[in-house]
Amino acid sequence: MLDEIGPWSERKFAIVQEYATVYSKILANAKSYVPRFEHDYIDAYASAGFSRRKGTNDIVKGTALNSLDIDPPFNHYTFVELRHDRYAMLKAYVTNRADVSVLNANANEVLPRDVFPQYTFRNYRRAFCLLDPYTHKQLDWATIEAAGKNGAIDVLLHFPTMPMNRGALHRDGDVSSDEARAMTRFWGDDSWREAVYVKHGLFADLKGVKASDIEFATAFCKRLIDVAGFKGTSKPIPMLNTRGAIMYYLIFALPHPRALRAATSVAHYFIKYPSAVSKTGNR
Repeated sequence: MLDEIGPWSERKFAIVQEYATVYSKILANAKSYVPRFEHDYIDAYASAGFSRRKGTNDIVKGTALNSLDIDPPFNHYTFVELRHDRYAMLKAYVTNRADVSVLNANANEVLPRDVFPQYTFRNYRRAFCLLDPYTHKQLDWATIEAAGKNGAIDVLLHFPTMPMNRGALHRDGDVSSDEARAMTRFWGDDSWREAVYVKHGLFADLKGVKASDIEFATAFCKRLIDVAGFKGTSKPIPMLNTRGAIMYYLIFALPHPRALRAATSVAHYFIKYPSAVSKTGNR
């Protein structure tokens, strides 16, 4: 039931914790001006709440339960988990907390329909949402766009480079119809086919050469702004395995400039120090 995690996952936990703490401090301070201001935390793929550290079998808290330790606290926490066994374990851990909702649901259905509409500038409610699927096949563009168009939700997005490379982003352009449909659901349309190739030099009149992982992730950042409606994104933060290969990127997508400044600071630190597991020098 518990996920087995490597050091890159614990680094992800640190990035989530760092930004969520900064975010909560900024929004909690806003309450001194507008007492009814509220800020919430959303974890769209919350899993069981705990993970098992690879190589040691140590049990560690995941992003959802770590969020409960943030000071100042969020007003409310919404955890979404599709698998019933993981949902049940997470639910049992927080069963006595009135400030936590645990939903046994598909994030692509429940977030745009029930959760995101709760947050608007008019009702003084904001949210920080972690969209951290295992693969691109579990997250739809419509969900990402719903957060962007909302305008009151900060997002940290898992951009799953390695699964996409294995499934659809082949150098020869040969991709199955199922894999192509999965990419289109995640990207939002077929323009991923153009973004995956870079045309320059002698290749300008041909299909082109396969884009690097960072070029492809950067193209997605542009799409988050131009199509989804976010005001800005951080640079993609590479998450590396123990051999130095990129597993995936984390991308902040933000609805306002102040959030962008805070997210850019966090992203810059973890890009500068690729093995960092905290922002306090513990590397």
